[in-house]
Amino acid sequence: MGFKAFFGFFVTLLQKAFDAAKANGLTDRLMADTLTLARVAVGKFTEDAERREWVVSILVSRGVPESIARFAVEAAVQLLKRELAG
Repeated sequence: MGFKAFFGFFVTLLQKAFDAAKANGLTDRLMADTLTLARVAVGKFTEDAERREWVVSILVSRGVPESIARFAVEAAVQLLKRELAG
């Protein structure tokens, strides 16, 4: 499989994952809330795993499915990393 074919496959797969997540509750509001919680977690915990679990537990307690909560947390982590690097 060539690079272009692999990249095209990866982009399609990623788009399907985002579409499925949106269909199951991943919204702009949820992402904004997740980013806010992630920023708070940075000040509360020293370990990344603790931060992630804390944010996930809050989102799940608010009725967000765990899989969507974890997806949102990972997306928020990537956004925060970009923010800190930029």
